[in-house]
Amino acid sequence: MSVYFGTRRRALRTVVATIGSSALLLLAACSSSGPSASSADNSTSNSSGGASASATADSNAIPQAQALLAQFATRPTHIPVTTPVGKPIPTGKTIDWVVCGSPDCTIWEPDMEAAAAVLGWHLKILNGGLTPQTVLAAWTLAVQNHPDGILANAFPAVMFAKPLAQAKAEGIPVVDAFVDDPVGNGITAVVPQAAGTYQAQGQAWAADDLAKLGKTANTLVLSSTAYQAAVEAQMYFKQYYSQMCPSCGYSAINVPPTAIGTTLPGNVVAFMHAHPQINAIIAIQGNMTIGLPQTLKTAGLHADIFTAYPDSTLLQYLQNGSIESIEMYEQNDTTWRMMDAMARILAGVSPAPDEVPSKIWLITNAADASTVAPHYYQIPDFEAQYEQLWGKS
Repeated sequence: MSVYFGTRRRALRTVVATIGSSALLLLAACSSSGPSASSADNSTSNSSGGASASATADSNAIPQAQALLAQFATRPTHIPVTTPVGKPIPTGKTIDWVVCGSPDCTIWEPDMEAAAAVLGWHLKILNGGLTPQTVLAAWTLAVQNHPDGILANAFPAVMFAKPLAQAKAEGIPVVDAFVDDPVGNGITAVVPQAAGTYQAQGQAWAADDLAKLGKTANTLVLSSTAYQAAVEAQMYFKQYYSQMCPSCGYSAINVPPTAIGTTLPGNVVAFMHAHPQINAIIAIQGNMTIGLPQTLKTAGLHADIFTAYPDSTLLQYLQNGSIESIEMYEQNDTTWRMMDAMARILAGVSPAPDEVPSKIWLITNAADASTVAPHYYQIPDFEAQYEQLWGKS
C-alpha cells in the first residue's frame, strides 16, 4: 500500500459539494448584505409535541427510533463499493478535475492526487470558482485540454451544458459527484447515489432525535432551499419523523446562504421565543450550527442540536456537550470513489458499483469524535480497500 497519509489537510464539511441545481445560481445572485433567515414552514404539526415533562420515559420511548439509532451509531468499516474492477486499469492517463472554489471542495485535492498517483495518472485541477461564469470557463478549458476523462463535483449540468455536449461528442467520460443530475447526456457516472444518501440522512436524524426525546420531541429544522441536497434531506427527515411520531411537533426555517455565520443564531433565538415548546434543532448543514449553542445559552434557551459533517468546531461542540451528534457520510473518501468510477470506465467496465448511496454514521460521543480529525474520512482504511479493488495492493 502506498504511503501518503501525511499529505492530507484538515477537511471541512463538503457544504458546496452537496448543492443541487439551484444552489450556486442563488449564491451568485445574493447581495453582499443578504436577507436574514426567513420562515418557510413554521407551523407546528401538533401542539402535543411539547408534552408534559412529567410523562414517564417508558411512555415517551419510541422503540423503532432507538433500534435505528443503534444501527446508525456504528461506524462503517467497509467502503460502499465491493466489486473489483476485474480488468487492467490503463496507466498514463490525464484526468481533468473541475473542482468548486470553496475550501470545502479544494480540501479534497491531496486525496485526489494520492489516488491518481496510485493509478499512475496525471491529475490536472481546474478551479471552477463559485459562479456560473467561472464554472463554464473551467469546463470549457477542460474540454479544450482533450483529457482522457473529466471529474467534477457540486455543479449542476445546466451550468456547463455546451462543453458537456462537446465532451460527449469527443467520447470523453465524465464522473460527477454530489449532484442530482442523472447519468446520461454526457455524464457517465454520478457518485454517491443521491436519493438514497439523503434518505439515509433524514432517517438517521429522525432516529436520533426521537430516540433521545421520544414523544416529547418538538423539532425545528434549519434548512435552505438554496441547496437541493438540504431540501431532500429535510424532506426525508420529516417523512420518517412523522411516521415514527405523528404527534410530535415540527417546524422549519428556510435559511438564506448569507444568514449562515451571521444572523442565523439570532433568528433561531427569536423563533424559539415565539415557539417556546421547541426542544430539538436539526441543522441540515453543519455550518448552520456555528455560534448557535453559545447564542442559545446566552438567551437562556436550550434545545438538543443535531447536525452534519464534522469539522474542528463541531467536534469540539460534541466533545463539550453543546450538541448531541454529527452525521457523517464519506467526505475525503469520496475522491477515491470518483477515481474508482473513472478507473472502471477507462478499463472498459461499468461504473455501476460506484453509483450507490453513501453510508451514514452518527458520531454521538467524544471518543468517536476524537478519531475523526484531522483527516475527515469515514472509512479508516478506505485507500487500502480501493487499492485492492484496483489490483494495486
